[in-house]
Amino acid sequence: MKKKNEGGYHLCDLWGIYYADYLLSIGNEVSIKLADCITQDNIKYARRNRLTEIESQCNRVLGDINCWRVDNKTKDKKFLYDTSETNYEEALFIANKTSHRPVIIEALLGLGRFKIKTMQVDEARKCLNDANKLCYADSDSESTPEYYKFYEVDICIALAMTYSMKEKEAKELIEYARGISDKINYKIGRCQSISLLTKYGLL
Repeated sequence: MKKKNEGGYHLCDLWGIYYADYLLSIGNEVSIKLADCITQDNIKYARRNRLTEIESQCNRVLGDINCWRVDNKTKDKKFLYDTSETNYEEALFIANKTSHRPVIIEALLGLGRFKIKTMQVDEARKCLNDANKLCYADSDSESTPEYYKFYEVDICIALAMTYSMKEKEAKELIEYARGISDKINYKIGRCQSISLLTKYGLL
């Protein structure tokens, strides 16, 4: 769905989330500004239409945007960190009101990554382990249902970052993520895994 605004049309609902995530992956000033604009419109749309899951995801995206700004701006870092934390916590608070597991997983993953950035390792691991448990929920086996394997890769890579790269846990998590990525043809996960293994001389 597209919503008319003063500057034209912006994608709303899940399409707005997907497009904002894509713009974040580009990672330059222009794409981040557009992602922010789309998401600000999308969150208003979600609140007006009582779309709880979309509102949670918008907060998660806003957290990602503000984290990017922390990494790429020299001013207002404290304000941006505080704003990011508020975004992620709001995303999780709203997500927990729903029964939509992927939305809860995304909120936990976002908050976990934020905790890594702020050196809150124990809290990061708790968020990420809670997210990982949800990937296995209702499964009759020890393997993750196919739909959740993409999340499992992202969670494992994030968990690896809570360890020193000299610790065996980090290498095991990254190699596990790489293996799953190869099986499900998840190119982003594979590239991130290889990049980390190469960067820290673990290949």
